[in-house]
Amino acid sequence: MTPVKAIFVTNSRAYKVASVLEKNKIKGIKILGYDLIDPNIQYLKKGFIDFLISQEPFNQGYMGIMSLYNHLILNQEVEQQKLMPITLITKENLEFYKA
Repeated sequence: MTPVKAIFVTNSRAYKVASVLEKNKIKGIKILGYDLIDPNIQYLKKGFIDFLISQEPFNQGYMGIMSLYNHLILNQEVEQQKLMPITLITKENLEFYKA
């Protein structure tokens, strides 16, 4: 059986996995999760979460409202797909990131 080397949490609750690892003193497992919420940030700083993906929530909201405005008020065609950047946050670059 191959030992687990990494866990990808597909929602904002990476801190729950990190808390189990911390409680059981399990080290050496990389955790990747989503969203810069306070519990995730705390575990990122402690080193139990290795990477957080920021989905740029402010920009997503702004683009959604602007798409509604452009469609409803300006009668413009709405793009079917709008690609947005994501940012990979580590404890080393956390302080430089502006959410």
